[in-house]
Amino acid sequence: MGDLPNNEWRGLFSRLSRIEIERGYKRMKTDDRFADWPPTVIRFENLCKPRAEDLDLPDTDTAYQMAIGNHFQKHKAVAWTLKSMGSAAWNVKNSVEKISRGVWNNAYQKYAIDWMADGNIIPEIRRETSSEFRRDKTQADWDAHSKFMDEMSSMFGNKNEDIK
Repeated sequence: MGDLPNNEWRGLFSRLSRIEIERGYKRMKTDDRFADWPPTVIRFENLCKPRAEDLDLPDTDTAYQMAIGNHFQKHKAVAWTLKSMGSAAWNVKNSVEKISRGVWNNAYQKYAIDWMADGNIIPEIRRETSSEFRRDKTQADWDAHSKFMDEMSSMFGNKNEDIK
């Protein structure tokens, strides 16, 4: 916005790599919104950021639908993002979309997209099959359960006997 770049633009270019600047420039040139007027510093910085599609990840909208449970299967980047978010993942699944989508987009950018853009790979998530708070049932537990169910069925009447 002038003959010489101001401090904001200088600061932005000092933080970005050559690849990021080239990515932003290419996107700016192909975006009709910037045909007559260049983007602001913040918009240009966003144009420079890697996107999920650049890294063969689900796009942000599809990843959001996976995160909130609208897809039967989650991409491992989505699962890893949710795990990395900790308790904030609750907001994604239980808040109104206006809030949850913003929380998700920021986390997905940070934990999956930026992570992979730095040359890292998304780790595999191991599913825990047993809980540290719940022990496996023993035969004594099953016997006690059966005894309780027999007592309850005699108290309320055995539905199976009514059918016979």
